[in-house]
Amino acid sequence: MRLRCLMLFLSLPALYAQDAQDESGKYPTLTSAIPGARFEIVQSSIIARETFKLDRVTGRVWQLAKNPKDVILWEETSVRSRPSIAPMATSVRFQIFLSGIAARYAFLIDSLTGNVWQLTRLTSEGEPDELAWIPM
Repeated sequence: MRLRCLMLFLSLPALYAQDAQDESGKYPTLTSAIPGARFEIVQSSIIARETFKLDRVTGRVWQLAKNPKDVILWEETSVRSRPSIAPMATSVRFQIFLSGIAARYAFLIDSLTGNVWQLTRLTSEGEPDELAWIPM
């Protein structure tokens, strides 16, 4: 009996570690925002440079970037035709969806209105590419 109890006790950490792994045997790389949290960081599972900080109340979005001195910072992206939200608003309403299939399937949704924006790379002659969220 003592041996069974000892074996069970010693196997508990291994059982817990198996539960923490996903189906592929890897540990999870995603987290969820705390319910009601104003800000959330969302990262593509296929392209690390697609890492965004979202203000879930106003719909403002920043992308992780580096400046010329290789300092990591948040650079705000354009969200075209984003609704005007009162500065003191607190209701969470925006969410980002990033596909695990292709970068072009990146969407911002306003859960209150159902409006959706797609992440698009805009190009113009002589100008650097700009990432912008364009209404669908």
